[in-house]
Amino acid sequence: MSLDTSVSKQITDFMKSDLAPLQKWKSIKALLLEKQIAFYSTLRADSFVVHRCNRSGTLVNPHNMHNKGMQILQAGADKSMLHSVCTELHPDNDKKQAAIADFKALCESPYMAPVTGAERYASLSSGHTSQFVKAVLAGVDTPEAELADANGKLGPHLYRCDSGEDWHQMCTSGWSWLVLPFYVEERHPDLIDLIQNALNMSNSIFGIQSEIELASSIAAAVKAKGGHVEDWNQLALDCCQGPSLKKGDQYKAIAKFVRLYSGALAVTSYSFCLYWPYLTMFFS
Repeated sequence: MSLDTSVSKQITDFMKSDLAPLQKWKSIKALLLEKQIAFYSTLRADSFVVHRCNRSGTLVNPHNMHNKGMQILQAGADKSMLHSVCTELHPDNDKKQAAIADFKALCESPYMAPVTGAERYASLSSGHTSQFVKAVLAGVDTPEAELADANGKLGPHLYRCDSGEDWHQMCTSGWSWLVLPFYVEERHPDLIDLIQNALNMSNSIFGIQSEIELASSIAAAVKAKGGHVEDWNQLALDCCQGPSLKKGDQYKAIAKFVRLYSGALAVTSYSFCLYWPYLTMFFS
């Protein structure tokens, strides 16, 4: 399978346009649905890994994932609030394994469900939610005492709880996802960042962007621009989805850190971890 040339050109035109990220994605999504390329399907959480580009390569945080799961259970689940988007994993096994290698390493955490080989999709949104549900189904350890059974684990006691029919369905039969065929990403790999940025903007109320995630997002944006940045502060503000990071102009300090110490074009999540202790000097 491959993407029609005319559709590919329209995607490129939208991405190069002056539209805001949400409007770019809205236009591309409408196009892909109109051409019957993208489609909606009800999918179970154990069908998913997290896309390797999620949160600028930081994937998901296991502790945050369990904390978010606890908040969902306390508030009660509402499937209508989930705007879940994913892409198919490549049918070529070598390409598939390369795409999920970082996620498999993350799943060595006792708080993550293991990769079974049955996964067919990579989430571009709802990553923490889907992986929490997957962890519930797998019965893994949890750092949240309120979620644990007598053995300190997640499990069936949670999806039979009083969090409503929506939560029960999310655990047993899944929920609706917008699915992009693998060949869309293959033709337009830069579309993944656009989708995630757009969805993060619309869903930022449900998540917290950490300093390292913002730093990684800035570095990815610099790389996408070929290193040509006229206004680092504005770029950081555009990447910033955490209200707390805008308070006191912390995003400017993080932009300064990326500009001076990350190498920008060769940055990795590891390099941020290596130099992270020095970032705090810019917050005063």
